[in-house]
Amino acid sequence: MDEDEAVELFETLGSETTYRIYRQLHEEPKVPRELATALDSTIQNIHYHLNKLEEADLIQPVDTWHSENGVEMKVYVPVHDPLVISFGSHEDQDQIQTLLSRVFGLLGGVSLISLIAEFIAASATSSDTTGSDVIAESSKSPASGEPHTLFDNLVGAVLESDPGIVLFLLGVTILSVSTALYLARREPSVR
Repeated sequence: MDEDEAVELFETLGSETTYRIYRQLHEEPKVPRELATALDSTIQNIHYHLNKLEEADLIQPVDTWHSENGVEMKVYVPVHDPLVISFGSHEDQDQIQTLLSRVFGLLGGVSLISLIAEFIAASATSSDTTGSDVIAESSKSPASGEPHTLFDNLVGAVLESDPGIVLFLLGVTILSVSTALYLARREPSVR
């Protein structure tokens, strides 16, 4: 989006009523009468703001419904998915898109490795011990003979029965920390 389009977008959504209509349409398609009722406004006021949104290419009519009186009513929906606004140059936008692509690609890789680990662990397990059996068997600390806390039992059960989940959580944690460090090292003007 260029600067002129951004200015038009902010001018359009700068009105509280226009913004509230836009949010309502993201929830579900609506006709002006439904919007007027939901926002406690007049039909004329709703039409004014719908025209502003339509001129800014934020919404569009997708259907026409007929009321019980036979009056045609346009059904409006947003043109785009929810907006994500980024301030900066096109180079910054390209860098952000590249970073997001890499992060989501790595997240997919972590997920795949976790699934493989879970499959291997499930294949290697020859006994029928379930997570509840693990909790019951490990309810006492071997060193002191005292009962474990519920947290200790759950962590033990997860570590013993779901290595895929543990690997996934570890991978997501490492990915999050490394992404945060990468962003922290970037020049302040790029952030």
